[in-house]
Amino acid sequence: ECICTAPVDAASPNLCGTNIVVTLLRLAPGAAVLPHCGITNRRLTMQFALRGAEGVEFTVGGEPRGYGGDGKAIVFDDSFEHMVSHRGSQDRYVLYAVLKHPGLTSSVETLKS
Repeated sequence: ECICTAPVDAASPNLCGTNIVVTLLRLAPGAAVLPHCGITNRRLTMQFALRGAEGVEFTVGGEPRGYGGDGKAIVFDDSFEHMVSHRGSQDRYVLYAVLKHPGLTSSVETLKS
């Protein structure tokens, strides 16, 4: 059970910090996603590059990297500042998924130290 699920009722905790758990994202050439941080460290974010990964630079916590090509994924803790810049020539499409943090110990929203 690695993909977060939204709570089934108001009494259940939302371990993801969001009700969106899987979606497709597109970023046009020349576009950028400005630096930002997620709202919780209880989750990890996965971006699986479907198409257009060439020329895309992804920076998390000040460390820039590429996807490594189409068909490759980046998984990161989005509570760290992150941003994306697209200097490629094709639209970038990624499968975006919110994953349960492996350090999450229970439905109580705590992480292992």
